[in-house]
Amino acid sequence: MAENRTFVFEGITGSGKSTQIRLLSPRIHDLNPKVLGRTSPIIGAMKEMRRLITEIGSPLVTQSLVYILENVAKVETAKEHDGITIIDRFVISNVAYLVARAISEGHCIDRDAVRRTVFTPFGVDLLQGKTIIYLDCDVKEAESRTTSRGSRERFDFNLHSLARIVYNEELDRLSVPIHRLDTTCRKPEEINLEIEKIVRGVL
Repeated sequence: MAENRTFVFEGITGSGKSTQIRLLSPRIHDLNPKVLGRTSPIIGAMKEMRRLITEIGSPLVTQSLVYILENVAKVETAKEHDGITIIDRFVISNVAYLVARAISEGHCIDRDAVRRTVFTPFGVDLLQGKTIIYLDCDVKEAESRTTSRGSRERFDFNLHSLARIVYNEELDRLSVPIHRLDTTCRKPEEINLEIEKIVRGVL
């Protein structure tokens, strides 16, 4: 099996990441996939810590430190797995939403500093050896999907619109393998077949 065995699904809320991962897992059962997403216990603990920090109104830089802990946990968990690893959101998402939130709240933010903090904590490049699958989506459709599935979180249209812009700007800067798929007005099964081809092609 190729050295690059970790696939990162990125995209704004409602772009279809969880749906595509759910559909993909049984398709690539022979590759022994391990999914690190919102239901993983260690990731869930980090997510809860992030939620608490956000609720008490701590600075964005504090949130970025929690992201680092969450991402390092994902990387270490992936190292211990002998099959392929699928990560639901990673460092690009962190940068996209940290920057978007700062802009939407009227804060000045040093994006280069955010990149250094999130992408390369402790001098380790967390994106090295990973393949990015970026699911792009029209924000209105993403909002409709999120609302229809009964999400308890309010869909902040402005925040996700800004995050989508930052996502694309950040992706243009990266040198790791990136596969961009537009999920707008497309059937999930059709997209999933394309993703399976990408995964098997990389391996």
